[in-house]
Amino acid sequence: MAITKIVDDMRTTTALDAAKMVLGSDARGDTLYYNGTDYARLAKGTNGQVLKMGVNDPAWGADSVDLTADQSWTGSQRATLAVPIWSAPNLTFDLNAGQNFSYTTVANTTINFSNIANGQSGYIIFTNGGNHTVALAATSKADIALPVTISTSGKYILSYISDGTNAYLTNSAIIA
Repeated sequence: MAITKIVDDMRTTTALDAAKMVLGSDARGDTLYYNGTDYARLAKGTNGQVLKMGVNDPAWGADSVDLTADQSWTGSQRATLAVPIWSAPNLTFDLNAGQNFSYTTVANTTINFSNIANGQSGYIIFTNGGNHTVALAATSKADIALPVTISTSGKYILSYISDGTNAYLTNSAIIA
């Protein structure tokens, strides 16, 4: 039975009879797709193949991503330094913007994190440009000495890891 006839039957009935879906050598796992003129059968792929989109039609192929091999990463995948959002007195590290940040204080500030994702971690190159007082927002957790230490002028490396609710921070000494 021609595919066109099946499509016409589908338009005039409310139920589709499986017998009307015969496309030739049907087999379990086959896929039906529209090729621009008619419906066509794509035989199932083999174990390990993935469905890819060609110029116009789907096709089975090898998975071309091998995460065990060295990769050439783009900026966002290399975790290029992102810039936090400054809105006095809050300094917000948006974890959707990146995982590594760099910032130089311009005034007293409170460190905040937004879009806190469970398991996300990274680094912050934090430069206190002038003995600006640094505080932590409620979801920014650290030992009591961290805000005191980084309130002194200098450059620090802060590291953080998040649990989906809070970001936990540690800091280096002043970096020369």
